This record gives sequence, C-alpha cells and structure tokens, in this order.
Amino acid sequence: MSDINWGYVVDPRKQSTIGEPGLCGTLAPPSDYQMPGVVSSGAPVQTIPYERWPDLIRQQNEDESSLYHVWQRSRIGVLNQGQSSYCWAFSSVAGLMLQREVESRPFRRLSPSSVAAPIVGYTDRGYYIEAALEGMRTQGVASDDFVPMLTTNSREFKGGWRDDAANNKISMATEIPRDHQTQGSMLLLGYPLVASLDWWSHAILFLQVLDRYPSRPAADYTRYGVLFVNSWGTGWGQGGLGVLEYSQQIADRAYVVEQTE
Repeated sequence: MSDINWGYVVDPRKQSTIGEPGLCGTLAPPSDYQMPGVVSSGAPVQTIPYERWPDLIRQQNEDESSLYHVWQRSRIGVLNQGQSSYCWAFSSVAGLMLQREVESRPFRRLSPSSVAAPIVGYTDRGYYIEAALEGMRTQGVASDDFVPMLTTNSREFKGGWRDDAANNKISMATEIPRDHQTQGSMLLLGYPLVASLDWWSHAILFLQVLDRYPSRPAADYTRYGVLFVNSWGTGWGQGGLGVLEYSQQIADRAYVVEQTE
C-alpha cells in the first residue's frame, strides 16, 4: 500500500463534500423494525485473538490478500452518490459487489439506485441500510445497463429491470455484533462489512484492519484502525478512501452479505 499515505487519517466531519456532517441520510431503524429472512442476529461468527492480528495484517499486506487488495484489483472503483442521501444503498451494493469479487464471481456493475429509489418512492431520502438489504433479498439489484447508478427518476428505469434485478439477489445478511474484535476479525477473515455509523448518519464499506500504532499492545484496540471506501467519488479523502480510529472504527450496525444463485 505504498501508493497511499495512510498516516493521514480522514476526519469525516471535516472532509464532507456533500453538505454538513450528519445529513448524508443513513438512519438507525426503530426498535420494532422487522426484516423477516434477511438479518440473522447473533449468528455464529469467528473471532480471532488480538494477539494474532499484527502477524495476520502483516502477512496480508505482504501477500496482497486483504480485502483492500481484492477491491483494488477489481473493477468496482469508488461509487459516487453525488448530492443524494442514498449512502444506505450505495454501501450495501458495494458490499455485494466486493463479496462477489471475493468469491470470484463474474463482475457486474450494480445500481444502488435500483434498490433505494423504489423503497423511498423515487425520492431523495435517507433510510436504513437494513431496508436496502431486505430489498436486495426480495427484489435484487439491477445492473447499470437497466438503471443508472444514481437516479431518483422512475422513467430512467428501463423495461426489464426487475427481471435483471432478480438475477442479483442476496440470500442472507448476517448481523455482526457491535464489537471491535468481532468486526475486525471478520475483515481479517475476508468478509466485507457494510457499516452504519450513527455518529455520522452515514454508511460506508469497511475494507481492512490497519496496524496503526505497532508499539501498543496487540490487545489494545486503539492500536488499530479501519480502512474504508466511501461513496462520495474519488475527490473525497484519499482517492475515495479513509481511515477511522478509536471508537469511530466500531460500526453501530455491520452486516456481511451472502449471495447464492
């Protein structure tokens, strides 16, 4: 990763280019919000002891086998939600595209708007990543051959888009506990995390655990940081990427998506 200086930590509250912080649009769902069949709360997840993290991070960087490297070699790139409030869908769809890369599936450029717009009545509205995931399970995600990446206009949805979307459904979104060690372990194991951050009212895609302060004990979570890809284009942060540290690196809600076809 010598091409990027990760010594620079993006402070999202100062680097926003689409408006005042907190206005992006991802909301915490109400406690009674139900999504039958999509979220598997408390599902078994693997946790890697902190003591193994430094060696795993170093090995993945040497082998270029981390999720960041998979993303970098892919054709996904940095998505751009423009001035919209669709980050809740952009992050979820980016997660699906990256998971497909991890599984060596054929590349498909999928449209976040094909998920978000029908859910919120073709308006520009912030909503829940959980709603996007449920829509990706029941409706699927159309490719950008049928729906532009960014649109709220139903007339831009080409005929046949629903049939195309049905080819790109997720079968499950597993909820990952709000726990630094668990979330970091999933990244180290090669599972992209669709992450919602309540303090930022924003959703992003976690890519990789970084060993930020090697002099600190391996079991000290402040030693680490999380590299993420945003959905505000390459003009934000460092080529669309940023780093979170301390408590900011713990997602309030995080999900791993699974697709079967």
